[in-house]
Order: sequence, then C-alpha cells, then structure tokens
Amino acid sequence: MNMIKRLVKRAFVITSILLVFILASGCASDSQAKDNAGYAIVVGAHSNGRVIPFNSETVQNALTYISYRHAYVTFINCDRDPEPYFQTKIPESSVKNLSAEKQKRIAESYVKQLTEIIGQATPDSSEVDTLKAIQKAAQGLGGLDGADYDKDLLILDSGLSTSGYMDFTSGMLYADPQDVVAALEEVNAIPNLSGVDVTWSFCGDVASPQKELTVDERDNLKKIWEAVLLKGGANTVTFTNDFSSAEAYQGMPLVSTVEVGEEKIEVNADLRAKAPVINVTDPIETVVLDNASVQFVGDKDIFLDEVIAREKIEEVAHLLNEHPDNQVYVIGTTASGRNDEAFCQDLSERRAKAVVEVLKEMGIDEGRMIPVGLGFTDHWHVEDIDGNGNWIEENAAKNRKVMIIDVNSEDASFVS
Repeated sequence: MNMIKRLVKRAFVITSILLVFILASGCASDSQAKDNAGYAIVVGAHSNGRVIPFNSETVQNALTYISYRHAYVTFINCDRDPEPYFQTKIPESSVKNLSAEKQKRIAESYVKQLTEIIGQATPDSSEVDTLKAIQKAAQGLGGLDGADYDKDLLILDSGLSTSGYMDFTSGMLYADPQDVVAALEEVNAIPNLSGVDVTWSFCGDVASPQKELTVDERDNLKKIWEAVLLKGGANTVTFTNDFSSAEAYQGMPLVSTVEVGEEKIEVNADLRAKAPVINVTDPIETVVLDNASVQFVGDKDIFLDEVIAREKIEEVAHLLNEHPDNQVYVIGTTASGRNDEAFCQDLSERRAKAVVEVLKEMGIDEGRMIPVGLGFTDHWHVEDIDGNGNWIEENAAKNRKVMIIDVNSEDASFVS
C-alpha cells in the first residue's frame, strides 16, 4: 500500500476532518488514493478458533474505511465450502457538501450496521478451507476495474485450514513456504491478488480441542501464507497484533485438529523433516453404488442384502486404500416419489452414513469421508414422476444410489 493510501486510511479513523482534507486535495499523481474502493473480508468463525472480537482496532478501522470510501464490500464465510454471505456498496449521500461532523455521524451509522452483519458469519459445514475463501475474495475483487479501485482484503482467521489443497492436518505446518507455493502453482491454485493490499488478523490463534501452536509453528504458518499471497500478486501482506478473544466458538460443526509440537529447544533440529510437504494428488473417479448393487430396505437405511452390499463397498475400500491421500464425499440420493424433501434428505444422509460405517469397519479413516444427503435435489437426478403424478420406476431406481466423489474432482462442484 502506498503512503498516501495509508494516510487516507488513518485519517478515516482519527478524524473525518483530516479525511475530507486529504480526499479534497488536488494532487493528480499516481500515488493518490483512487476514485473507488473494493474491500473483501474473510471471516473464519469455526470450532477450532477463538471468537473473533469484531470490536478490535483492525476490524473497526476497516469498517470505518469502508464506510467513508463508500466501498464495494463482500463478507465471506470461511468453512469447507466458502461463500459470500453479504455484499453491498455503501451508498453515497445525495446531499452535497456535508459537514465533516455530518459525514462522521453517517459513517458511524454504517460502521455499527456492518459490525452487526459481520458477526453473523456461521459455518455451514465442518472443516475449513481458508485458501478457497481467499480465492472467493480474489474473485470478487478481481471483478472490479483495477484501474479505478483501491482493493483490500482483510482475513480474520487462524489460518489453520483443514481441507482442500492447504490442509494442515497433513503436516504442512512444517513445510518450506516456497515448496508449498510451487505445489500450488502446479495445480493453478494460487489466488489472483494483483493490486490487493492484504491484512491478516488472528493468524495462529486457535481454541480447544486444537492445541496451541509453538512459536516456530506459528511463525512458519504466517510465512507459508505470506508466500502464497505475495505469489498471487498482493501489493503488501501485513499480520496484525490484535488480541483475540479468550473464548472458543460453541455449537459449531467440529473441525479436525492439527498435530503440533511442544515448546522445547531442539538443537540442530530440522522441523521441516517432521512431516511431508503438501501432496498434490489426482482425484479419484466417481463411483456409483446403484440400487442394483447396494440396495436398501424401503424408507430405511438398512441394506436389503448386506452380503452383496458389503462386497460392492469393499471394492470402494480397495480404491481408497490405493489413494490414501484423497478425501471423498459419500453422497446419498433418493427417488422423489414421496415428495417430502426433508424426509428424503434425512434418509439419503442416513444411507450415506451407513456406507461410511462399513468403510470404517474395512479400515478407511473416517476423517477421509464426508457423508452428505442430497435427497432428490441432486445434480444427477433424473425425472421419475410422469405427467399423472405416477412413479417412473426405472428412473426412480436410478435415483436411489450412494456416490463416492473425490472432493477435488469436477463432480464435487455439484455437491452443496
């Protein structure tokens, strides 16, 4: 971030009078703040992190800046499948030549509203994919005309991602930052942050049951993310020293824990040798356990013929053992004849979990499998009701299935 832009941001927080003076200055140099502003905020509210204090200096400064600049703003929920949960442009007053005091009161009103909204972040799924959340933010900022916009990204997250390419449960906490960057480049996963100033708060701040990171681990975590962000073209990357809350989030989907070390001196120890660097693996081809191979008792999650079902599920277990680094969705779907979406969603999820239980018995790690029920609203559903409201049994049978889908496959994009 250039010097003038930093002065402008500080002016928003310190005094609106100074803000007006700076924005009204006639300097036409390239270092002047641009006409428009875009701001994205990634909010990592999840069970292995501490409650985010949205009254922190960094957050309040950002919201004040957004309000005064009438910025385009996006709040992104950081879970396994990150999505924006709020987008708007702060409106400009139709009244011209407002006094500095009036501008200040209007901005404070917006800040209050934004503080309430940003606190509404709630994960919709277990696990955390911080890289994907940053990619979503980059996508939103990239949609703005770069020549006319100052662009900022604020990340409020521990950074201890547990899914996707940046899965720290695999030992990545000890990887060389440049090795991580190189691996992400191979799969075109570096977020495009060209022209964006990035600020990161609460990186490394975790909560029980996640154990605290050592000083070295926290430092390397920041270095890894900094290397990724700078490789994406970020102008600057700044980690703040805001104090996080002492409280942990309650009642949220559980997030896997990351193995960490202990605070001790290891002379001549090479932490990077403790665990492997990020593994880039090819996705497994989708497997469909159809009604003919794994059939359930009607409206139940009980196998009609358990012997045949286990034989087919064992083939899936062999496939997963051949690809030990791959994580999969186990998707249950149903026919639509009952026309009760809630019942069918619950039934399909229970059937997916029944398959997961058998795979667990066969030695597959539960953490690699994510059971999901889609009822009869899945992407692959075929019409199984005719014009008279009667079942088309052949199609209904096709809809009664359990699918094994690699989380990094194209099919995974249809899972929601």
